[in-house]
Amino acid sequence: MFFSIKNLSLSLIFFTVLLTWSDCVYEERTVVVQISNNISQATDLMVHCKSKDDDLGAHVIPFSNTWQFHFRPNFWGTTLYFCKMVWEGATKWFDIFNAERDNPYCHLCKWSIVATGPCRLDVDINKTVCFNWNT
Repeated sequence: MFFSIKNLSLSLIFFTVLLTWSDCVYEERTVVVQISNNISQATDLMVHCKSKDDDLGAHVIPFSNTWQFHFRPNFWGTTLYFCKMVWEGATKWFDIFNAERDNPYCHLCKWSIVATGPCRLDVDINKTVCFNWNT
């Protein structure tokens, strides 16, 4: 197959525009995860969140306070952040952001952590959805 300079130039322009457009769309997809400690009064919550590529370290959240982090989901829609949560007498795990579950609904993911499990506020419909801890 023979490619002319004109066809090659048009192909390069097309791919440049496509990459620029996809970068703009990708840039807008920043996700903010907020984690609020609602375990019980006077109980601190230690949270240690990480993904395959990022370890966000351990953070202590006093009762009725919030800690947050932000990231851009990967292009393939497989981003996963999981958190170990420890408070007096309990150690639990939860996938705080799972692209398959959260991506279409969650650009600002507001989580309320209670002893029975994490609850996410769906800001679009102003409804709280609670989940079980990972086993």
